[in-house]
Amino acid sequence: MTVPLGKLLVELGYAKEKHVEEALKKQREKDNQLRLSRSKSLASILLSVDKTTHSWEDRRLGKILVEMGVVSAKQIKEALQKQKTISSEYNGLVCDKKTAILMEVPYIINSALNIYHLLSNVMTWCNTLVDSTASALFICDENRDDLAVNFYTGGEESPQIHVSPKGSVAGWVIKNNESILLNDLGSDPRFSRETDAFPGGSIRSAVCVPVRIKWETVGAIEVVNKKQGAGFSKKDLAILSTIANQVAITLDNIVLLRELDQSLHDLKKAQDQLVQTEKLKAIGEMAGGIAHDFNNLLMGIRGNISLMAMDIDSTHPHYNRLKNVEMQVQNGARLTSHLLGYARKDRYEVKPIDLNQLVEETSETFGSIRKETTIHRELAEDLLAVEADSGQIEQLLFNLYVNAADAMPGGGDLTLKTMNAMHKDINKLYDPKPGDYVLLTVSDTGAGMDKKTRERIFDPFFTTKERGLGTGLGMASAYDTVKGHGGYIDVHSKKGQGATFNIYLPASEKEAEKVVEISEELIKGTETVLLVDDEEVILEVGQELLEAMGYRVFTAKSGKEAIELYRENGDDIDIVLLDMVMPHIGGGEAYDRMKEINPDIKVLLSSGFSIDGQAAEILDRGCNGFIQKPFNMKELSGKIREILDKK
Repeated sequence: MTVPLGKLLVELGYAKEKHVEEALKKQREKDNQLRLSRSKSLASILLSVDKTTHSWEDRRLGKILVEMGVVSAKQIKEALQKQKTISSEYNGLVCDKKTAILMEVPYIINSALNIYHLLSNVMTWCNTLVDSTASALFICDENRDDLAVNFYTGGEESPQIHVSPKGSVAGWVIKNNESILLNDLGSDPRFSRETDAFPGGSIRSAVCVPVRIKWETVGAIEVVNKKQGAGFSKKDLAILSTIANQVAITLDNIVLLRELDQSLHDLKKAQDQLVQTEKLKAIGEMAGGIAHDFNNLLMGIRGNISLMAMDIDSTHPHYNRLKNVEMQVQNGARLTSHLLGYARKDRYEVKPIDLNQLVEETSETFGSIRKETTIHRELAEDLLAVEADSGQIEQLLFNLYVNAADAMPGGGDLTLKTMNAMHKDINKLYDPKPGDYVLLTVSDTGAGMDKKTRERIFDPFFTTKERGLGTGLGMASAYDTVKGHGGYIDVHSKKGQGATFNIYLPASEKEAEKVVEISEELIKGTETVLLVDDEEVILEVGQELLEAMGYRVFTAKSGKEAIELYRENGDDIDIVLLDMVMPHIGGGEAYDRMKEINPDIKVLLSSGFSIDGQAAEILDRGCNGFIQKPFNMKELSGKIREILDKK
């Protein structure tokens, strides 16, 4: 009888039941996770066993409890010794030595810390249990055209032997998935003694049983020659079959343990990415609301500046001051665009675009400003289009350019490359969706990053710049923009060796649309507009802006009021400028109810948020366009005319 290790630790006072239960839960979770991606490379693992340097460890209950800090390694060792003593005392009372050894095999498999020693002991015990002179564990390779002899126990230790399965007893057992008992091997025409794998001496008799993992035969255990010259019995065959089942469990665990050892680094990276995502999500909930309210505030300022600018020209003493204020408003709007990304408001006005065009235009603009940076472009001529918001991708590019230039304060090389790629080219940790991608590589010859900085480069508000020289939002915004477009971003860097960012964006099956700059011309009109917003200052300045453009204006400060106004005056209203976020009845519900009144209604949606999931849903239901606050008079006039003039 073997007392479970967890129970024994509790009885000895080394651990509490809740700790054991938690460790068992962790054990099950690890097992389930690894079995999802179970490797079939058992042969390659066992064939690489080195008897002198092998040091794999079972990450079983005791190991987990030590890692949890519940017990010490010394206490585990004491508990295992106690467990062994209890088992030996019990077995000695009720059964003979061989039966006790047979009952001990599961205990050894459950508690051994070294796989090589474990299997060596088990194979040695096979000889004791059936009185054989030699035993061996055979493992077939993945193609089943080679057998390897592991843990041979006859005579002196010998190196691993490889044999053909043809003509051998183990090969026959593996092929037929059957056990076999032979007491006169030489008279059986199925086998050739020359091809059998046991070194030294002639083989008179043998017992061989298959080792199966989930009904798949992966090897065999074979014992040969009774020590006293007698033949093997069916009882010997039954004993070996019992041991083979235990060995199969061990081999299955070897695969799992090997995968665990090889994947620890990958798992840590995946966990780091999860933490990164959770950070962005948490800060997004707060940042989104702040950015929305701030954009509404900026809307009032920018709207009043636009109205004032209509009455003055460049000779006016306040002209330059107004331009200065407008520039600061634009900077504030750019900051909120970063914050909005963290709120997962990251699905923008997506169209198939030519990334090469954006790279060329943005890098030329940046190069004219940062002349100490030498820009090299290596752009693929056959580059696929990407489904993206051109404005957000432009901002992403500028963030990457600025980050690179800041890493090269004395000047340096900035290399921009584009090429087509596939999901298999992307780091497997991301589990990328299958399909075609476009790869943008941004490399610099700057100061580079150490491991600590590299791991935090995409954290919001993290910066290595001096106070006042950086917000820590640029790279976090870049990360979020890429994620928002269904892409992936990697960074490779070493201290003193520059940095390379790889950005993968999903390719589009459509042809790219050329990016056209919005006209700066103020376009007037004579139609009637229903302006809906719950902010009084925006309602006032918006009405003045629209009237200054020549439009007749109705105003509503709630969704309910907008619906009533449209029901009464819908025939006279040509377009609705509709705020998305309002109390009680929001923009989405107001749009749906006005559309019930007039299915052909034309609506321009506006919000302090970017086009997130909610706005995108309203657009999918037929809303005609979107404009983000804070907008100026020229931007508003262009959007309105675009909708009204569309046939």
